[in-house]
Amino acid sequence: MDGTAIYQGVCAVFIATCFRCAEGALVRNEVRRFIQNNTRIPVVTYSFTERTKADELFIRMEALATTVTRRSILAREKQEGLTLGLDSGSTTTKAVLMENNKVIGTGWTSTKDIIASAQTAAAEAFEGTGYNWDDVDGIGTTGYGRFTMGQEFGAELIQEELSVNAKGAVYLADCQKGEATVLDIGGMDNKVITVNNGIPDNFTMGGICAGASGRFLDMTSRRLDVDITELGPLAVQGDWRKASLNSYCIVFGIQDLVTTLAAGGSKADVAMAACHSVSEQVYEQQLQEIDIREPLIQVGGTSLISGLVQAVSETLGGIEVIVPEYSQHIGAVGAALITQYIPIMTVLSNDVYFQVGLLTTVGLASKNAILIVEFAKDLYDRGERLTEAVIHAAKLRFRPILMTSMAFILGVVPLAVSSGAGAAGRNEIGICVIGGMLTATFLAVFFVPVFFVLVMRYFTKYVPSDVKQKLSEEHEQKLEAQLESASNNKFDKI
Repeated sequence: MDGTAIYQGVCAVFIATCFRCAEGALVRNEVRRFIQNNTRIPVVTYSFTERTKADELFIRMEALATTVTRRSILAREKQEGLTLGLDSGSTTTKAVLMENNKVIGTGWTSTKDIIASAQTAAAEAFEGTGYNWDDVDGIGTTGYGRFTMGQEFGAELIQEELSVNAKGAVYLADCQKGEATVLDIGGMDNKVITVNNGIPDNFTMGGICAGASGRFLDMTSRRLDVDITELGPLAVQGDWRKASLNSYCIVFGIQDLVTTLAAGGSKADVAMAACHSVSEQVYEQQLQEIDIREPLIQVGGTSLISGLVQAVSETLGGIEVIVPEYSQHIGAVGAALITQYIPIMTVLSNDVYFQVGLLTTVGLASKNAILIVEFAKDLYDRGERLTEAVIHAAKLRFRPILMTSMAFILGVVPLAVSSGAGAAGRNEIGICVIGGMLTATFLAVFFVPVFFVLVMRYFTKYVPSDVKQKLSEEHEQKLEAQLESASNNKFDKI
């Protein structure tokens, strides 16, 4: 049976397995592999053995929702205007300034205070470009501090790091067409994402031990008394087989490192052993959950450690690993890439915000049309000619319609020009209502009377004005007679 038919109508799949269940893990992988071999449905896998925190699980679900609801944004291949991407990671904060699909400035600082660190990184990115905050067309935030930064700086895009990192990686590696795998070994957690035509379709993150993160390599460099930037070249010179690092725990791993050095092991061998230890743990905890698709793009700060890149390649059987330019700024690059200055002509996509604005516009436009028709019909019933009645009604209702429409338009102007987090939705509603009311006012004043005349003449029983006048006079005479009769009866009773 065709797998596409089985999952017809399915937007995404979330697969979870029980705690410490090997059979469940096997079933999970087979189900995931079946789905991805037969469909293009995005999949996220999760094992309760990870004991993932609520925030990490939220990121996974947010990324899964993004791949379904924001595919048009993720499919975007070029950046336009001047945009700033901010990535508040666990250990560092990055900033990237892009202009017309080109990186023109970068910034990097350690994460302490989220806002202060972001400002420092952004200032470094602006340096030498001639631009400042006021020149930026759009701001995108990602990372652990994305919501805090987004609220503070009025970001147009606040996005989780899985989809942002994947987009930034394939953009920098020039792999936006076709398939690829993105590996990000971070300071506290790791991310593995498979991508198809720039859109993530399977990902996993986290880890159950700090020994599989950049933190272990940072501690290794300190114990070896070398700068973290020197750890990679040092590791490339060594042989990991000559050093014994048998523990996956970061604490016991450092203990094995100290023991090896005390036994006469070289720094280069220990450095390479540490890199292999991290790569092997990443493979066991994350890479086995994903069907690796070449090319493999390694990003993040740890991608600058050449020894780790070599270790990853060797762990995966000699696969070629691509480390693109600006790989350490990957999150900020992705945020700047998919953050766009949205002009008026492109903001009105047919989404829920546009539909809310359209529904509001239709309601008020219908009210204006009903008022004209009501007045025209009343005048027509009183004996005026059809055309004269409708022209008279349009003149009578012109000022109230114009005042009502202008007041409503001015009331939604703040929505149309608003900024900050979630501003795109408010802009859509405001612009839709303004444009709709201007159009509806014109139609109500000029076209509703025309339609009323046509309907009355050709789709209803048309009564000539002289007959209408006669019937109106007879009706008034009957009303006067009834009133006189009622009055006489009242006095007779008295």
